[in-house]
Amino acid sequence: PVGLSFVQFSKLTGMGPIIAIDISDEKLELAKERGADYIINSKTTDVVKTVRPFIEEIVKANNLNLFELEFVKEDGMWFLRVSIEKDDGTMDFETAEVISNLVSDKLDELDPIEHEYVLDVCSPGAERPIRNKEEFLANLNEYISVYLDEEDENKKDMYTGDLLEVNDEDIVISYKDKTRVKKAKINFKNIIKAHIAIKF
Repeated sequence: PVGLSFVQFSKLTGMGPIIAIDISDEKLELAKERGADYIINSKTTDVVKTVRPFIEEIVKANNLNLFELEFVKEDGMWFLRVSIEKDDGTMDFETAEVISNLVSDKLDELDPIEHEYVLDVCSPGAERPIRNKEEFLANLNEYISVYLDEEDENKKDMYTGDLLEVNDEDIVISYKDKTRVKKAKINFKNIIKAHIAIKF
């Protein structure tokens, strides 16, 4: 086949990286044997897993951070959402547009997604999620919302307040209960979701 011959020719002439895309696992394995650096089954491949290496490379080359990458269906339309930010947590329209164009060109070249989708390059937003201990530490003293899997000893399953402490197994948050300011210790195992909150 012409495609496999071109893979072999590209390898012999030192071209690279060589990416083979097909819906046949058998053909893709042959392409790998003949020198393809990456093989992508456009019918069965996990989209996020496939595009992450290339998107991370583009984002890093522009001195930015990839906050989140997801492929989701909303209102009947698929979105490849790329959330990026600068080291100081900010983002501007011009930078997002540059990354969008670079990612779009790479996706056009690879064509790893078989159906229609929208590429959405954006910032994490004001109410960005807090996903792990490291991100809790990075947001120490910030105003946050925390959602619990089970009610705690205060009969609460959600807190909004200032993040005071981050320890090995829990966090401490200062919150208002009517007119009184109280503190709550929340175990990481009981946290199902958390995000930056907007103080009104």
